[in-house]
Amino acid sequence: MYSYNSSESRIILGFRCIDSIMEEERRNRAVREEHLRIISALSQEYSSLFKIDADTGQMSLYRTDGAGLKSETLDNLLSL
Repeated sequence: MYSYNSSESRIILGFRCIDSIMEEERRNRAVREEHLRIISALSQEYSSLFKIDADTGQMSLYRTDGAGLKSETLDNLLSL
């Protein structure tokens, strides 16, 4: 802080180590990249991919090409 009205000057500095934050972001990015590789590999073998949360039972559709899935079947699956 600097005041023109005073002969006294003050400087305030603050430091924060962000190593742990950067490491966490690196780990999160690595996990996301791994998930994308798995989804990409499965997409080559299967026409539809779903994610099911084992704890909540919630289901999410990742990808479908529509082959073999009627729209009402898909709606029923996603509404469970």
